[in-house]
Amino acid sequence: MAGNTHNLKNTIMRRIYYAYGLRLLLHPLTAHGAFVAVCAVLLTRFVSFPNVIANILEVKVGEVHQYILGAALQTEVWTVVLVVFIVLNIVWMYSRLQHLPRASQMGGVAYGQ
Repeated sequence: MAGNTHNLKNTIMRRIYYAYGLRLLLHPLTAHGAFVAVCAVLLTRFVSFPNVIANILEVKVGEVHQYILGAALQTEVWTVVLVVFIVLNIVWMYSRLQHLPRASQMGGVAYGQ
């Protein structure tokens, strides 16, 4: 009898884990996070970040903003589009996270929407 109860408990818990996993996968923040990750990976194909950092370190401190603006104006369109997508999605995710209930408002447990 105890074996059947244990098997039933395992079956129920497995279904709960599946439902929770699907809920996380289908959440809008997960989709936007995946989109940001894909855009970041694509951005590394267009931009060599070690070279960018090395070039910025060669610029005088007072001229860094002019250098960055000049580099942004002379870059390819796809680079600018990817950066804009990343920034917009991060701003959207941040604003979305601001509207989630706080743990203190939920009796110590924070639940997503």
